[in-house]
Amino acid sequence: MINLFRGTYRFLSNMYCEPLTYNGLVWPSAEHAYQAAKCIDAAEREHIRAMPDPRETKAYVKQSMRTDWSIVKLSVMRAIIAKKFVGDLADRLLATCDVPIVEGNTWGDTYWGVCNGIGTNWLGKLLMARREQLRNGIYVASRVKHAGMWQTLRAEGMPILSTWIDEANPSDMGELWQRIVTEVAACKQLLLYADVDDLPIKGALVEVGMALAHGKPVVVVAPDLLPTVCLGSWIEHPLVTFKDAI
Repeated sequence: MINLFRGTYRFLSNMYCEPLTYNGLVWPSAEHAYQAAKCIDAAEREHIRAMPDPRETKAYVKQSMRTDWSIVKLSVMRAIIAKKFVGDLADRLLATCDVPIVEGNTWGDTYWGVCNGIGTNWLGKLLMARREQLRNGIYVASRVKHAGMWQTLRAEGMPILSTWIDEANPSDMGELWQRIVTEVAACKQLLLYADVDDLPIKGALVEVGMALAHGKPVVVVAPDLLPTVCLGSWIEHPLVTFKDAI
């Protein structure tokens, strides 16, 4: 069991200083992004982003606190974890294999962690969920207009790995594609969805190419397009299969 985010496992902590992009801005750490997300005022969020030490962001008394924070904080942390664990950090998280992850602490946090044997360990649960996503998740490739459908299917239990479905208009395309590369490489399979109004689907086809290059199975759901529309010679690849519905 991993129950201390120190030494080798310091990278699991939100206090670990590794830049990540969240809501179109680069944050010095996950803690910076999380604490700033509590605030309504943009100037206050920027003040938090400029703090040199993530511990300062936690201690800082927020003046424009969101009234719905208790409702949204778990989903905010889930999104930040997804943005943090890409590239090298994703590889390091996967390297923990199936070892249980517990955010053990001595400061009484029984919501995100466990203190004196008591706690719901939500941070540990989100880290293990991201690990499972990276290892066994389905990467979905489609036009952005289908994001709501994917969000619904994910909420119903479909193990969707793709984080782009939560971003209608990403401001940093470089960071987005870095995440896409990580997620496609880690996924168990890629699911391509397209209907007759979706063409062209250039970005999705790039993702398909990535998946095949990594030896990942590709499932195509495009009943209104095939066989009348030629999607390319890749559809003859032995790793490509077709379904009539998701």
